Amino acid sequence: MAGQRLKLFAALAVLAALSSVGGCPSPSGPPVPPAEIPSLVAFPQSVGIDVSKAGEGPSAALRTEATRKDQSDITDFSDVISLGPVIFNGFSVLLDAFLGPLSDLEIPVSTTITTFEGPMAFTPGAIAVVKIDFTDFDLDDDGALEGCSGCTCPTGCAPSFTACPSEAPVTRLKPVCYRIWLRDVGETEFVRFAAGRIDRYAVRDDPATEASEENAGEGRFRLGVNPRPAPDGTTNPLSFGVFYDHLDETDFLKKQTEFFVKDTTLDSGRAEKDRLDVHAFVTQEDATGAGDPSSLKKTVKLDQRFNPDPEDGPAIVQYIGRFRNDADFWSGTFNLEDITGVDPKKVSEENVCARISTGGEVGQGNCLDLGIDVTGEEFLLPSQDANVTFPSGFPQTPTF
Repeated sequence: MAGQRLKLFAALAVLAALSSVGGCPSPSGPPVPPAEIPSLVAFPQSVGIDVSKAGEGPSAALRTEATRKDQSDITDFSDVISLGPVIFNGFSVLLDAFLGPLSDLEIPVSTTITTFEGPMAFTPGAIAVVKIDFTDFDLDDDGALEGCSGCTCPTGCAPSFTACPSEAPVTRLKPVCYRIWLRDVGETEFVRFAAGRIDRYAVRDDPATEASEENAGEGRFRLGVNPRPAPDGTTNPLSFGVFYDHLDETDFLKKQTEFFVKDTTLDSGRAEKDRLDVHAFVTQEDATGAGDPSSLKKTVKLDQRFNPDPEDGPAIVQYIGRFRNDADFWSGTFNLEDITGVDPKKVSEENVCARISTGGEVGQGNCLDLGIDVTGEEFLLPSQDANVTFPSGFPQTPTF
């Protein structure tokens, strides 16, 4: 499957033109309300951020000259504008396929629950089994425990606390750690699946209200899958390292997600055939300060590297793009580079201001006036193995 994913995202690149929230209120702002604590453990259903606005240009009308590696001059930026959002959304959807079943688990929030074992359905009829250890551990391999509560209740565990409250001051909340082992359908052994910490539980939408209260909360995790070998013996390990903060008590519109991806195809001898490394960072903020969701400002940063170099398209994709939901302009810096050969092909531009609906370049003043200029913004560093590997404190087999 990962080989197919690699080809899919390589094709997308070609089609695209080559910490806990502080509890102290601001002196000038309202006091921070107490945090609600759900009755069931709330893993995020998704940590994606909607960046589709910059992917709505006329990129479907592809031009042959826009996909050549030797293209050195771009006059229509439509495909480049959509590049970062398309790849970020693609991996977000892929990650959602694993997060969704986790969010459906019904695990009580309690001062006495430190472990859990139960069924988890990835698809109807495909029921796996998970074991989850909620005790504290060292997620970052920095030699220190995370300081998690040790149970599913974020305010403390038995015997010090007998019951978990329905709400508490933010300053009283501790992270909730988890290490998850999965026994897939037809398998007899558990394998490592995900390890992380939840700093703030996700918020579920209330169906009785018109507005959506859905929020991913705050936390970070590592997630990895290693599907069964294909008929030709190849295997496709896929690993994520994710940081997300979608729950700012002082600004409900502020969100950010950062993820690292390692998508590899191994041959029957476990030798690497191809590999895709991705580092993405997306932020959302209130552009006007008026709390208007229609005027959100989005920033997308991406570093994507293929090995070996794809047949068509750059082996290195570096991208920075910024736009507002209520405007038709995009500001961006990008570098699309083929690293093979003695004379690598490269297409790059700095601080371009372009119209999203047409892809045509416009005066820089349009982006400056909207506050979306990317002058001075730096590319992300490439993803490394250390960003996605499971911590040493995550045993191969369940702890219980």
